[in-house]
Amino acid sequence: MMVARGLLEGLYKPSKELAQVIYQCTTCGFCQYRCALDNVDFIEAFRADLVEAGLALPEHIALIEWTKRHGNPYYKRKATPEVRAAWAEGLPLRPKAETLLFAGCTYSILYPSLMRLIAMVLLKAGVDLAYLGEDELCCGSWMHRTGHLSPFNEQVEENVRRFHQVGAHTITTMCAGCYRTLKADYPEHSDEFDMEVVSGVELIAQLIDQGKIQPSGRVNMVVTYHDPCHLGRHMRVIEEPRRILENIPGVRVVEARYSRYNSHCCGGGGGLVSAFPDLAFRVAVRRLRELEETGAEAIVTACPFCETLLRRAVRQSGSKMRVYDVVELVAWSMGLPSAEKL
Repeated sequence: MMVARGLLEGLYKPSKELAQVIYQCTTCGFCQYRCALDNVDFIEAFRADLVEAGLALPEHIALIEWTKRHGNPYYKRKATPEVRAAWAEGLPLRPKAETLLFAGCTYSILYPSLMRLIAMVLLKAGVDLAYLGEDELCCGSWMHRTGHLSPFNEQVEENVRRFHQVGAHTITTMCAGCYRTLKADYPEHSDEFDMEVVSGVELIAQLIDQGKIQPSGRVNMVVTYHDPCHLGRHMRVIEEPRRILENIPGVRVVEARYSRYNSHCCGGGGGLVSAFPDLAFRVAVRRLRELEETGAEAIVTACPFCETLLRRAVRQSGSKMRVYDVVELVAWSMGLPSAEKL
């Protein structure tokens, strides 16, 4: 904010050096939670100005070009539309239904077995699901976070067109980044987007309350829940994942020193990983150390970015902590196989 004031007062002008500073923010919202100002909106708008001034980071420009060609931001040449949809093979997902399951790039490409498990949990609960399959595109979240609004608006327009073809009234997604983008950003960028958006965590908690999901098998584990920034602080989905865990027999939850609205970021947001991977990793290790303080044997979260960064921190730091998606524990308690066996 002091940088912004300096710009407004003409103390200095936008520069590559300034862009390097502004893009080292994860836009996690921790400062906004403690401040009366809309800091995250300001940072994202600031980045849009940098892009307009020709000061976008080359790493993000490369991702834009890759996404235009391949439909996802991951530098994986095998991440074709066919590979993206492979996790759904054999599942009774429909081309049209009341609820559209939006898998997102990260689950589909990095965690396909986990995405399959998510769908299996919802299907076993009797949820009638549509899926775009090979026609699903990136939601564009990272474009918005990094200030690339022109390609983001193009992504929104094309996605909304494809959503309408499904005929669904509700979209559900387990990805925290996709959820925030679809729920908070799409209505601001499209007058045609009129669908209700429900996070997968909210939906599973609701299905447990309704008795349609009945976690009955014991999962004897002491866990700590890591609140993803996009899901928790940004979208206020705080109690639902904890309610899910409390309904799984054998699971005991211990809270971290920084949790709920005070949770610290994993380092995976705001385009930080693609442009400053070493900094993102240091942030992840710091968060891992905080979670280790709880004495829990495992970290549970509900965001594929958090899972990726925290698992990397565990692996490279030699930690004994394990990292799970909340759906994995639900699935085990329902008698479904682990993601590794799918």
